[in-house]
Amino acid sequence: MKEIYRHYGSQKFDPKAFIPISNKMFSNKPSGGLWACPTIDVDISWDRWSRDNEFCTDKLKEYFDFKLKRGAKILIIKNIKDLNKLPRVNTEDPEIKSILEMDSLNSNIDFEELSKNYDGMMVWMYRSKDIDTTKRLFDGMYYRMYGWDVDTLLVFNPDIVEVIE
Repeated sequence: MKEIYRHYGSQKFDPKAFIPISNKMFSNKPSGGLWACPTIDVDISWDRWSRDNEFCTDKLKEYFDFKLKRGAKILIIKNIKDLNKLPRVNTEDPEIKSILEMDSLNSNIDFEELSKNYDGMMVWMYRSKDIDTTKRLFDGMYYRMYGWDVDTLLVFNPDIVEVIE
């Protein structure tokens, strides 16, 4: 069975409204893309996390489900080793560079560069079979990806989305 993903905040996918990925300085998340979470075999769903933390629960009413089209090239991040292999935002400004180097809560991922080679990125915060989720807080991934609160798919390329009617 193909993985099914859910995007909250709208009832249907509109490829014309898709915003291309762009880096945000001093953030471990980019602007744009399509954010979703898996719906099958998840320890902590976005729905559950949002309700438990009273975060954007009004947006849980609207959602759509989708699959990825065959051949979609998805980068899988399941641990700190995978995260450390990703390209970083490069800046020549010495002041910004020193801040980025000191900021342990910022992964400095170059999402724009990743989007040239991949259709999306899956970050397994909880599901990965090779991690003990009780140790996630101490391996660095939790802090470097702070705000990626659940297992998350970030779609870079809208052409890979296959909406489930």
